[in-house]
Amino acid sequence: VRLKAIFQNQDGQLWPGQFVSARLVLGVRRGPIVPESAVQSGPNGAYAFVVRQDSTVETRPVRIAASRNGEALVESGLSAGETIVVDGHYKLRPGIRVTTAGPATPAARERTASTAQGRE
Repeated sequence: VRLKAIFQNQDGQLWPGQFVSARLVLGVRRGPIVPESAVQSGPNGAYAFVVRQDSTVETRPVRIAASRNGEALVESGLSAGETIVVDGHYKLRPGIRVTTAGPATPAARERTASTAQGRE
């Protein structure tokens, strides 16, 4: 992306034609961040397997706002703190009982993600 900007340069450290790296935050969205592997695609769109209190799973439609570096920002469909399935989806159907591998920690966490970033 090519940008043009005007800066005050009272100390004379900036020179005409000099290149810089810039990062622009155009907006901020909040929501649960989940591994991209937790989001599946089906004929009705994206969904995730959510683990219920009784250790059974349900499919939940989700809307993904952005994906980056192996993580997806969930715009709707999940809440922070819910436990989701991130591996072994091909064996699952709604209502199947699951156990967690290792310590049970919620996969979704509240975090801030930039909606758009640009670099020059």
